[in-house]
Amino acid sequence: MSSITILVPNEVQGLQVFKDGDWYDVAYIPNALIIHIGDQIEILSNGKYKSVHHRTTVNKEKTRMSWPVFLEPPPEFEVGPIPKLVNKDDPPKYKTKNKLTAQKLRLLYSHFQNTSVYNAKCKVNLTYFTSSLLSNTFFFSKCTILHVYRDTNEEYAQSLIGVANKLLGLLSKGLGLEEDEVKQALGGEDLVYMLKINYYPPCPCPELALGVAPHTDMSSITILVPNEVQGLQVFKDGDWYDVAYIPNALIIHIGDQIEILSNGKYKSVYHRTTVNKEKTRMSWPVFLEPPPEFEVGPIPKLVNKDDPPKYKTKKYKDYVYCKLNKLPQ
Repeated sequence: MSSITILVPNEVQGLQVFKDGDWYDVAYIPNALIIHIGDQIEILSNGKYKSVHHRTTVNKEKTRMSWPVFLEPPPEFEVGPIPKLVNKDDPPKYKTKNKLTAQKLRLLYSHFQNTSVYNAKCKVNLTYFTSSLLSNTFFFSKCTILHVYRDTNEEYAQSLIGVANKLLGLLSKGLGLEEDEVKQALGGEDLVYMLKINYYPPCPCPELALGVAPHTDMSSITILVPNEVQGLQVFKDGDWYDVAYIPNALIIHIGDQIEILSNGKYKSVYHRTTVNKEKTRMSWPVFLEPPPEFEVGPIPKLVNKDDPPKYKTKKYKDYVYCKLNKLPQ
């Protein structure tokens, strides 16, 4: 929807563009920027330039990251074909307008959901890039702010390790197991803590959009801190229920890996996020994930001839690949 996009990718192939009926890989060139023509350039050029139709694929073994910067007109600024580029033989092909259409709302929220700050492994080492979606515009923090931000998140991550150990211990006891058995079944001390920050700007037509579509988390558990704006909902007995905001409280989701290792005794939480017409919603989830090569399956003590395994044992990275690509598990 922007005018142009300036993109820095990492070396893992993923970006594809559509041309002449086929999808083509965009080659990675070290230290090069990738430039996309966006909708606004197509509009103001009256179609002489074309917006790039593109998509991204995922990789089975490697993490792909990209750093796009979207150049956008101010929200109230009207964009239309430049008068010098239209005439009676080439009349305007596009309307001049200054607001997002309802048809674009779903794209906006699917394109920006779960975007803002990522880190690799919260425990010990954190690797960050920072961005914000204020006014739907990315900006990168100054180094001094970044260092403070990094230190704060490292402190938070260290505090969460104790919370996570307590939660996993209680879940383990709830299954009649020793306190550390669930944690060990998830990778023990190699458990990965992945922090993500979600930013949901006000949406003029919230009934037409979702912040995040209904899903379960692939992780073992999710430890979530929301702001005070209502948005999280869980599904139970055929209906969606709001999750109440309680100041200074953590929201805990059971994820897919706990359902698997408990052989279905615990259920992964099916949830979604709505958006607000007037207020910005933010949330800070930390996903506790097994290492990619670690195999997760029903704990042997929890299966027998009367309650056989309901789930396959597989490497976590293979589980993620199947889920992201909607393949049978």
